[in-house]
Amino acid sequence: MHNNYMALKSTSRILSLLVIAIISIAWCETSSVSRLTATEEVNLLKNGGLEEWIPLTYPLDMPKGWFCHNNTNVKKDTKIVCEGRFSAKMQSQEKGSTARIDQRIAVNPGQKIRIRFKYYVEQWKTKGARTYCYFRTDAAEKYDISAEDLQAFYGKEKYYIIRGGGYGKTYLPSDLNVWQTFDETVEVPPTAHYFVFGVNSYFGTTIYVDDCWVMDVIETTVKGDVNGDGVVDVADIESVLSVMFGSGIDGETSADVNGDGNVDISDVVSIISEITNL
Repeated sequence: MHNNYMALKSTSRILSLLVIAIISIAWCETSSVSRLTATEEVNLLKNGGLEEWIPLTYPLDMPKGWFCHNNTNVKKDTKIVCEGRFSAKMQSQEKGSTARIDQRIAVNPGQKIRIRFKYYVEQWKTKGARTYCYFRTDAAEKYDISAEDLQAFYGKEKYYIIRGGGYGKTYLPSDLNVWQTFDETVEVPPTAHYFVFGVNSYFGTTIYVDDCWVMDVIETTVKGDVNGDGVVDVADIESVLSVMFGSGIDGETSADVNGDGNVDISDVVSIISEITNL
């Protein structure tokens, strides 16, 4: 009789906790914790804010640390600025000429980098403007990884992040007279050791570029990411419940969120605590 009572009490407790879990799932539906972060927001670009300029023959200046392929097409501007005192005004002066700024940095194969910059479109024509970046196996230009190899590595849609306007976009969005943000993350190809961040503006288009960043991105493991998708959310609660009832994911170790050697309702409670910060 005592054993039956204890079994009933244990079953009752489990059912009560499951009810709590179900209520919590509904409560946590729109909440999540991400594990992708930029490493202390350290800019790998020199003079990414375009605040330092080297005087050339008047009225030309060149942003320090950057390379301008035609200095007459890139000018220091003080009127249309997003951050600080200056921006780079990019305006091609003649057909067949491209306004371009770029900068080379060292990277490591497999590294994830976040590319972020601000741009302002004053005038837009035909091709407009886009990112035009390179990966290289060595520092010199002759070591550029081919467009074909980059497309094979990234796929067509993601390739547009480094040569286009972002994922799936061939050119930057052309909304006029408003500061816009480009913000995308890519993985460095397995043979690359250098990355050249660049922006092109084509004839008939005038854009201003400011606040350029390339950041090293790392993945930090967040407690409770049971299904390994990089986010702690309701899907992880569902994964734990699946393991508990025998229809679960591969490897029960990740489902043992609190590390007590068991996969049970206490692991659901641990995930809820991660999501809600309790």
